[in-house]
Amino acid sequence: GQDEVEVATLAHTVVIVEAPGLGDEVQVLKAGLLETGHILVVNKADHDGAEQTVAALQAMLDLAGGTPAVVDHHGVRMSARAPADDRAGDGWRPPVLATIATEGRGVEEVLDAIEAHRARSASVADLGRRLAEAQLARALDEALRRLLAEHLDPAAYDEAVQAVLNRSVDPYTAAARLVSGLRPGAVPGGGRAPLCNS
Repeated sequence: GQDEVEVATLAHTVVIVEAPGLGDEVQVLKAGLLETGHILVVNKADHDGAEQTVAALQAMLDLAGGTPAVVDHHGVRMSARAPADDRAGDGWRPPVLATIATEGRGVEEVLDAIEAHRARSASVADLGRRLAEAQLARALDEALRRLLAEHLDPAAYDEAVQAVLNRSVDPYTAAARLVSGLRPGAVPGGGRAPLCNS
């Protein structure tokens, strides 16, 4: 979920591990993990449904490349489209690998993929930029939370919490409804603020 995506903003290489036949592919997509994972692994490749899980993840990667919103390697949402083989704009397409960890099968390929991703993103400038983007994203998140807390209707917020608690709505839909309920002009500074004080 959101916690995993936040952790992914701090990691240099994120490996998402799935097991076959659990239907987790949809949860991975919904949680935003597909966009943050640099390497996707289907463990227990000797179990029923492993080939289908690999194929489903491959298909989701293909589809994710055409979506308008793309999450880069460190959680910063980009609005431009990216081709399926270059979702983050850095030429990296997450491989989908199959393993049987209990037998050590496929583990070497996972290690090779981790090393390949590390080598691709090893430039100090690239690393510095990604860390700066992650820091800015966290600071923006905190600032927006404070700003929204000041302007959200407390009764509407309590109602949304109860709806999530009752499972009549998911947290993301509840949040979208709360934000859409803000009156235009309710949040101060509707114009652009200077990026830096001069």
